Amino acid sequence: MSKSIGNVVDPFQSSQALTVEGLKYFLLKQGVPHADGNFTVTKAVSMINADLVNNLGNLLNRAVVDKLNPKQRYPALDQEVMERDLNKTAAVLVGELDSLKDKCGAAYDKLRIYRALDAITSVAKNANAFYQMHEPWKLSQGPKLNSILYITYETTRITSILLQPVVPEYAKRALDRLGVSEKERGIDKAKFGCGPAQGSDLGEDKGPLLARVKLEEKTTPKEIIGA
Repeated sequence: MSKSIGNVVDPFQSSQALTVEGLKYFLLKQGVPHADGNFTVTKAVSMINADLVNNLGNLLNRAVVDKLNPKQRYPALDQEVMERDLNKTAAVLVGELDSLKDKCGAAYDKLRIYRALDAITSVAKNANAFYQMHEPWKLSQGPKLNSILYITYETTRITSILLQPVVPEYAKRALDRLGVSEKERGIDKAKFGCGPAQGSDLGEDKGPLLARVKLEEKTTPKEIIGA
């Protein structure tokens, strides 16, 4: 950005267009300590929608619908189903979830926040692939469906705990929806199997975690924010 050229940014206007947490997320994922960062409205909208709306938000929204979870309770993991039907696809994901806390903790400690966010979104993408592969919407109520939902809920719970330093309100909405109590949101709980008790109630459905950000038609290349 250059004051003489005039390609500066109004942070209040940007936060209104991208939401406060969306703007924060983009800046912390795009920005690195050792180099300049580039920011365009188009790029910001794309990243916010891809990561927070689609990758993380839709994973939760698709898995908590009444059709799949009519009782709206935290499901149970069936070990027999896990070993017989899900082991090949779930084992790697569970391993990634168990190592995510240490990866993010180290990245946050070194202020390499973008590395933590990259790790979180990578795990969430794998969880989406797992969910899509097993097509829970085609299953009847039972242990296999419950196990798929359990793994999906645990992914959302763990990633949300680890997102709290960056987008606290977004993470709070996700954890509220899963019925995670406030005292169970510390980093020590960011481990597979440390979620709410099986059969405990989910939280109230208050809609999407973050509304899709839309690019205003008046935005032009001249409004791009420089490095």
